[in-house]
Amino acid sequence: MEPQTRPISKGSIHIWHTSLSPWKNKVEELSAVLSDTETSRKEQLVFQNRAEDYVISRGILRNILARYLGQVPESVPLKTYPDGKPYLPGSELYFNLSHSEELFLFGLALGTPIGIDLQHVYPISNMNTIIKNYFSPEEQNIINSVKENQFQDLFFTIWTAKEAYLKGTGEGFQRAPNSFTICHKNKGLLKFELRENLNSTLNNVWNIREIHLASNYKAALAVKGEILQIQSKPFLPLD
Repeated sequence: MEPQTRPISKGSIHIWHTSLSPWKNKVEELSAVLSDTETSRKEQLVFQNRAEDYVISRGILRNILARYLGQVPESVPLKTYPDGKPYLPGSELYFNLSHSEELFLFGLALGTPIGIDLQHVYPISNMNTIIKNYFSPEEQNIINSVKENQFQDLFFTIWTAKEAYLKGTGEGFQRAPNSFTICHKNKGLLKFELRENLNSTLNNVWNIREIHLASNYKAALAVKGEILQIQSKPFLPLD
């Protein structure tokens, strides 16, 4: 049976999510679809105890993309930028992925850059230092105005939104995260809207959304252009 191509239209964002646990007994199968370059990378990570997670995340990525390209996973022509970010050369499919602890998250768009970030929520001892260095003055005012029991939750909400945007632009932390504001307060409600601090003009080119997966995780999506629809589905291994 020939692989079928999954359709996606412009303005529609497809999100796939899964726990890594169901894939633990599929490592050998997933390893078989990796390219020679990916296999070499896996071997480099063996001594850091990160090889299994790499195989699972890259194998899942290949399986998802195979559905859209109408190919088998091992034939997906993945390339990797020097910073390690995977991409499809010459394709209109833009994608980004993130995994934290036991969850894996993948976002895909047609014809426009996309960034996605996922973080497990946990106590951070130097959180106030991070806020001063990475959050804009407006974001610092917002987070410092909330009750103590909301502080950690809001921190990760803002952090994932900022990182999703920086991943989408491809800049990463080469650009100072405190040079722009993503989280605002309007009539007492929080909203995502990108604003450059240098000239305070609104930039509506990028759209940011919070993604709800699990109570102890925060996730965000950043897309260059209009978001008409978001489809979110679990991606589970076939038995």
